Amino acid sequence: MQEKNSEILTIDFGTEEHNVKAEAVAAMIQAITRLIYEANAEINGEQNRDDICVKVHAVAPGSLKVLLSIYGLLLFENVPLLFENAPKISALLSICKDYLSVKKWLKGKPLPEKQADGTYKINEQTININNVKTVNIINNSYVNEKFDEAFQETNKDTSVKEVTFSKEKEKLIQIPKDDFQYFEIKPDHTKQENNKDRKEKNERHEVTIHTPVLSGKAKWTVVFQEQQIKVTIIDKDFIEKVASTLVRFGAGDKLDVDILTISNLDISTGEYIIDPKEYKVTKVWKTIHKKINLKDKDNDSHDEQQKRLF
Repeated sequence: MQEKNSEILTIDFGTEEHNVKAEAVAAMIQAITRLIYEANAEINGEQNRDDICVKVHAVAPGSLKVLLSIYGLLLFENVPLLFENAPKISALLSICKDYLSVKKWLKGKPLPEKQADGTYKINEQTININNVKTVNIINNSYVNEKFDEAFQETNKDTSVKEVTFSKEKEKLIQIPKDDFQYFEIKPDHTKQENNKDRKEKNERHEVTIHTPVLSGKAKWTVVFQEQQIKVTIIDKDFIEKVASTLVRFGAGDKLDVDILTISNLDISTGEYIIDPKEYKVTKVWKTIHKKINLKDKDNDSHDEQQKRLF
């Protein structure tokens, strides 16, 4: 029986053999789940990310059902604590559909710059993406990495001819096997073609803020992989929010970011070494505030420093 405020999303792997490789199924579930949670955070705010729960129900051979339902209602059936703030699941699925559709249209290329009229030109087609939240999801490295893995694993199963996502009886999108490649993350070789001794990698990480810069273009100091480094933040939206004090920081706060590292080939060892002068934050996804134990703060005046904003 379908639960309150829930929606059924079906993933059909389109195989006649009534079985799918476990790696493909697991990777696709992880990918669509990541997409759903990231879409929920975009629509309802990071603080409400966990207001939903994704459950998997086995049905007919060769397909799975993913049940979206409100997390609070699942835990407290008769006390819908989260009901008033329940995310609009139809809006979540709309973003999911748009993400998959646009990635298919992009044919493996990154989303181009928005044109003056607000549209995007994708492979000679002009597409209007009105929702900035959809654009953010299309550029979300976590989601893209998960679908990269999912479609690579699914492509290895020769019996799978297509993957179809449906809501109840409504088909959201069908992706034929020939289009699986468009969900793979292809490295940018434009610079590496001229310099094979240099590699670039843009990955998502959490960094701890050490010394923020509230104005100007000086480099921030952060703790990255247990090392203190200086980074240049090139995310203009984030810099503008910092300058206008829309974003504030306290001691121990972290940033969820896409960080670009550049490695140079060490001829003596044959290994690539990260250049410490070339760290760049290309996208700031969110600020993660350090949790403070209020009881300890009352007993220890030193913790008053935690209240101070940079």
